[in-house]
Amino acid sequence: MKTKRTFLLLFLACSTLFVFAQQNNPELYITKKVKEQDGTFTSETIVKKGKAATEFNIDEYVKANKADNTDLDIRLEGGDEERSVTIRGSQGPRNTGEEDVEIEVEEIVRNVNGRVNRSIERVNKNINEQNWNWNSDRSYYIAGSNDAFLGVEEDDDEDTNKSGVVVEITENSAAEKAGLRDNDVLLQLNDTKIDKWSDITAFMSKAKKGDKVTITYSRNGKEMTAEAVLTNRCEVSSNKVSTPKKRGFLGVSEFGDIEDEPGVRVSITKNSGADKGGLKKGDVILQLNDAEINDFEDIEDAMEDVKPGDKIKIKYKRDGKESTIEATAGEQTAWDWGQTDWEDSEINIQTKKGCLGICNNNATTGDRRGAAIVNMACNSAAKAAGLLEGDIILEINGNDIEDSADLWQELTKYDPNATVNIAYVRDGKDLVTDATLHTCDNTLEQITMTDTDEWGNASERRFYAWDMEEADEEALKTQRIITIRRAADSDVPVLNPVKGYENAPVSNDRSLELEYFAAYPPESAQYWVLEFKTSPVPTLVQLFDMNGRQLFLEELNAFNGHYRQTFDLLELSQNMLLVRIQQGENIFQEQVFID
Repeated sequence: MKTKRTFLLLFLACSTLFVFAQQNNPELYITKKVKEQDGTFTSETIVKKGKAATEFNIDEYVKANKADNTDLDIRLEGGDEERSVTIRGSQGPRNTGEEDVEIEVEEIVRNVNGRVNRSIERVNKNINEQNWNWNSDRSYYIAGSNDAFLGVEEDDDEDTNKSGVVVEITENSAAEKAGLRDNDVLLQLNDTKIDKWSDITAFMSKAKKGDKVTITYSRNGKEMTAEAVLTNRCEVSSNKVSTPKKRGFLGVSEFGDIEDEPGVRVSITKNSGADKGGLKKGDVILQLNDAEINDFEDIEDAMEDVKPGDKIKIKYKRDGKESTIEATAGEQTAWDWGQTDWEDSEINIQTKKGCLGICNNNATTGDRRGAAIVNMACNSAAKAAGLLEGDIILEINGNDIEDSADLWQELTKYDPNATVNIAYVRDGKDLVTDATLHTCDNTLEQITMTDTDEWGNASERRFYAWDMEEADEEALKTQRIITIRRAADSDVPVLNPVKGYENAPVSNDRSLELEYFAAYPPESAQYWVLEFKTSPVPTLVQLFDMNGRQLFLEELNAFNGHYRQTFDLLELSQNMLLVRIQQGENIFQEQVFID
């Protein structure tokens, strides 16, 4: 399931003007990536700012450098949003085997040059009108008169080769109230055709709070219309409710890979709607209702708006034969540490087998987000590939990496000895390299526990821990204890990293106020209890060692507000541990000594 990272922040006009005093000149970035005859890659980047950007002859540069083994990325910053185009060579370093899209170079050049001039005009116009605001990921949006707000965000899965813009919907916004859902495709706003994100921002720059907007959009290939009444961001933020909405539960999890075929092979949870509907382990789901399924994220997206009791039409394949069944969704409830029957819970463990051998943390470079290398093992795959501390990884095999979690999830797709292409930034320059993954010395594993009752309702919890063994699985089920082992430099996220890990984590952030917090040993000092009570909203629980390496992470998406877990900390005795609890941008941290 996608985790939305949007937190709405509004700043005073003076802060906004200060930022744009530094951003009022356009910045043009052209990166040339070349695949050499020996299979290695080289990269060079040209940066032009202000007048130099407007005077740079893109046409001449493209014609001189376009080649089959070369990719050219042209990106403009400094306007209402980033503008970019990519000219791919048929054998360039980013070619993924997909059918190349023919692009007229002259048209690209004309558009980019025109965008430079138009962006300068927009920036100056909006500075004069004090019409700019920020959101939390430091990207801009046009406020429009009276801060008109529709409530859509560009989806990461957008296919630029198709009409419209795939969007995610902000809770309590005008778009949500009009009936739009995540993954709908915006096609038109009133009479304005939508083909790219800038079409939306241009429309909203002229809109006013209270305007009625006719939205034309498609959902699962079916075109629909709706009417929305624009609000503003303050109203949307103040109207947010803390009670999680009820979600439907189908009872499928990913099971093995399917190469070069549509659909997702699944495992089935006992007593779930999928189980009662007739699905079996190993079946390949091809379609849920009207949504085509190509990867597991498609299943999560299709289930996003399914409510308990809804009927789901499932098209699937078994032994080469396609069939269709109907399943009834159960309810996805919060995990209850006191009432859930742990012994009957199903445990699914996803292990990452191939490693780069790095410690990393979330980082930004310009307006791009990635995973920065903080440290690496001496004989790591990363070091063998020429990566260095401080490099920021942005892509693996063409797939975006925006944070440590993205990096971990992407690397789970590959076995040891698999070669992956890595796009990264070093000292402001875009570079690429190939890395052959090593076998992980220690494995960071994702553990999913699911307890389903006879009616198909399920409580589920998901957490990450190191080197889960059969004995640990048994202790989890029978004694309700999670064993925590030392973290290795095997692609582990770190907190407050410093070279050499000389300093322990700090515990001075208390922006999140808890109703109750306790960390104490029970009867045996080997064990340790973490307990707290807070608002019933999505919450992250993390444990870090004294070097800042992450030992444990739990994602509480359906959360009732009370948490209680016993941990086995035998490997960490006589050490400091940092507890970090996070809700949105609010954090509670506590440093604890383990006897």
